[in-house]
Amino acid sequence: MKSPPFTELEDRFVGQLAKLEADEDRATLAQLRRGLGKALGFVTERDGWVIRRLPDLTHRELTIYALIASLFAQHPTVGGSGSFGDAFRELGRISPAPDRGPNPSVEKRFVALLNSNSEELGDRLRHAVSLLRTNNIAIDWRCLLYDALRWDSSRRWVQINWSRDFWGSRRKPESEPDSETRTQAEAAVASA
Repeated sequence: MKSPPFTELEDRFVGQLAKLEADEDRATLAQLRRGLGKALGFVTERDGWVIRRLPDLTHRELTIYALIASLFAQHPTVGGSGSFGDAFRELGRISPAPDRGPNPSVEKRFVALLNSNSEELGDRLRHAVSLLRTNNIAIDWRCLLYDALRWDSSRRWVQINWSRDFWGSRRKPESEPDSETRTQAEAAVASA
């Protein structure tokens, strides 16, 4: 999968998380990990760490950055590449009969993750990251942050890309069209 166009903020934030692992800052990672499964505002140490770095974000954005910080602290790997669908594809290969496709229980969890609304996403990601950690599968944290911030797209392009990466096709990933591209496409359809 081609990497999405990360913003400078997304790139810098994940770089700061990776530095915690590189510096073996276990105390900060433990503070961030305490935020697993907890909403913004309920884990002061995690929230403070995130807000000090991102003071001008909306509540929704801060919630996602805090989620990613806690998930990273749960499985602080550096070096994953590709979408979460790619990571789950690798997990799905761990199966008693790999020639029959993905492990059915992994596939079931992946489908539940894809069907998550934004309120369920954090909990489902927490369980998914735990599975990946147990099986030593690295996560591309920049890609996961990028996708989580765009999870609610009405076109569900994140879910489509993850599906492609999990079930097979290696085509170029979809990206959220900007308003100008969307307007041009809508005009072309209307004139046809």
